[in-house]
Amino acid sequence: MTAKNIEIGGQSRPVAFPAPALREIERMIGTDFLRASYISYEFRIAMAYCGLKWGLYKGDGKEPKPEFNELIVADWVGNDMRDESISGQILQVLNDWLPKANEKKDDAG
Repeated sequence: MTAKNIEIGGQSRPVAFPAPALREIERMIGTDFLRASYISYEFRIAMAYCGLKWGLYKGDGKEPKPEFNELIVADWVGNDMRDESISGQILQVLNDWLPKANEKKDDAG
């Protein structure tokens, strides 16, 4: 799957959720977010930061080094939790990256 661009921080930026991004989200929030019963603000910031960071990944085995940090991303995201908000758009990208219950694995997976 490829990154999707989102308008955030005054420019179009790629957002992606390969496995390292999911691991980093869980490290940041200290729990398995797939089992959570609600989406906290802390999760939304971690999700946005990791999605933006790993949207920069080149597939070269090197962790991306973004020019932004969690505080900057929190300012970009703000406190708007509606579906059409920035965090709502990023949440949709995350949802698109996650495997679906009825999705078949290919031979490589």
